[in-house]
Amino acid sequence: MRIRKVRELGSSDQPSAGITLPKGDLREDGVIDDRGCLEEQYAKIEKTGDGEYRVRLIDF
Repeated sequence: MRIRKVRELGSSDQPSAGITLPKGDLREDGVIDDRGCLEEQYAKIEKTGDGEYRVRLIDF
């Protein structure tokens, strides 16, 4: 299990938080190309319980 710090993102009028995802894992999922660049990708975040979230990569 990887431990990541929750970081503050956005501005004071639109506050949000985020975590980083390992590039190696994203590369395995085809989100990072052969040059190491991030492809355009969206994710669905679902709160599943107290302190628990599910993140799924989705296609449009």
